[in-house]
Amino acid sequence: MDNIEIMTKSKNLFNAFDKDFQNDPYPTYERLRREDPIHRSIFNTWVITRYADAGAILKDRRLS
Repeated sequence: MDNIEIMTKSKNLFNAFDKDFQNDPYPTYERLRREDPIHRSIFNTWVITRYADAGAILKDRRLS
């Protein structure tokens, strides 16, 4: 998969400014948990959607 496909996939999976997401974010979160639970967004930020992953990341002293 090349970078263009990755960016296209990311754009389609999570866009906080999308009207559908703003009206009902839960289907997007469910899709992220299923398809890309540790997701790099188009805004170059990480979106962590599973509780266990978020807990592990928060406890890891190597990350800040």
